[in-house]
Amino acid sequence: MGIELEIVGSGAGNASSAPERLLPSYDLVFAKARCAMEAMATGCAVILCDTSGLGTLVTRADVVEQRRWNFGFRLLQRQISPESIMEEIQRYDSRDAAEVSAYIRENAGLDNALKQYLTIYRPVLDEQQPVADDVDWHPATTPLQIEDQGALRLRLLTVPRSSAPCRHCTLEIGLYNETSVPIATAAPWPCLLMYRWLNGRTRKMVVEHGFRTIIQPPAWPGVESIYSMRVIAPEEPGDYILRVTIIQEGWRWLDVLAPEVCAESHVAIVPES
Repeated sequence: MGIELEIVGSGAGNASSAPERLLPSYDLVFAKARCAMEAMATGCAVILCDTSGLGTLVTRADVVEQRRWNFGFRLLQRQISPESIMEEIQRYDSRDAAEVSAYIRENAGLDNALKQYLTIYRPVLDEQQPVADDVDWHPATTPLQIEDQGALRLRLLTVPRSSAPCRHCTLEIGLYNETSVPIATAAPWPCLLMYRWLNGRTRKMVVEHGFRTIIQPPAWPGVESIYSMRVIAPEEPGDYILRVTIIQEGWRWLDVLAPEVCAESHVAIVPES
């Protein structure tokens, strides 16, 4: 389309600590979440986008509803392609972008946010909640051994039978801990839930490292703890296996050595009609 593209961010090795000075030099920005809001606040037109998918150009007609979703991952429901990107660029309207900017500056500033936080904090702080003195929500963790792996069980409590490519969904995971130690995202050996996608026929790894989900509150010994986990479907249609496992940072993935700690389910990825 004859438009010059420049890339800024930690992923490109040139993050900016002063986006308010950098962004006014541009007309159109591809971003999500806070970065998208920063660009809107400086007057740029914003197309919601990230490596996981493509959203839409933020317009005055949509900005209120999209802000409810923080201009984030759940709005990036389309596959990235040259055609879909061109389609959004062609919707560019400088006057509409100025209206979006005015809305964001009026409604998403720090003063308004601070008032909302205080409105929430005050009644919560006034509540008298009984808290046991001996409960440690960030217990010290230790490297899990093979015998520990044999005493951990993961269950997929909810999982979709099918999904559209790049679709975001939330799963419920059960973690039963029969070890003598708590499993938690806590120092010095934090554990996190993680997912992988495998080819449903060959079991070849398609997505090796999915999003990680914190295990908090801890999974205490002798009980099953339930966690919500966000997953993004693969880009290409087909039959896949969704595998959920645990990674212990600085130590290992618990589905690499037997006995494997993981749970699997077949999921069909089908194009949206």
